[in-house]
Amino acid sequence: MSTPLSPEHLARLPFFPLPGLVFFPHTLLPLHLFEPRYRQMVRYCIDHRQPLAVVRIQPGFEDQQPFDPPVVEVCGVGELVRHQRTNDGRYNIVLRGLARVRLLREIETEHPFRFAQAEPYADGMALDPVGRAGQAATLRALGTSLGQRWPSAASALGEVLRDARSPADLIDALAGMIFSEPDMRQSVLESRSAADRADRVEARLVELLAAAPVEGPGIEA
Repeated sequence: MSTPLSPEHLARLPFFPLPGLVFFPHTLLPLHLFEPRYRQMVRYCIDHRQPLAVVRIQPGFEDQQPFDPPVVEVCGVGELVRHQRTNDGRYNIVLRGLARVRLLREIETEHPFRFAQAEPYADGMALDPVGRAGQAATLRALGTSLGQRWPSAASALGEVLRDARSPADLIDALAGMIFSEPDMRQSVLESRSAADRADRVEARLVELLAAAPVEGPGIEA
């Protein structure tokens, strides 16, 4: 697909609720789907070239899920870039994050999986060009240093640093990689300030560098 989200996509967007999972733009998310209705969801997305939102189940409902648990409003939406159907009908898929969206209301459909009307979740204030370039350079330097100090993360960090096409892409990709706690991930995802997200990513990279082991073989950035 590799196209921006259209108004038609957002008017009727399938979503997949998961406990504790926060999906960032410009990241890859592998998923294994075995429940019958979610197998149908994957088939629908393949047949209709439809993006899929992955949304966190509201905290407190993770362990006692009703059939359709309540979900948070802001989530990531991605396109299927890989899919494999197993002999017994399960799916292994990979989503590439496209954007952040806000789910406005759930829509009743004839399908067993869930749909919502959504809207783009845009930044209220973008980074100025000079600040954007300077912060991106700082994040790249910190990411490179972390890869040199933490060989187990070197390959993934190197891929992020090489593939990010813009400062915004870099911020999202690094955030998706370095924040692990669901509430923090959700908070960063919901921030409508690119500068705030960049500051939080920078602070986290500094924390990780301080805790990193001795220098390793490094990465190619």
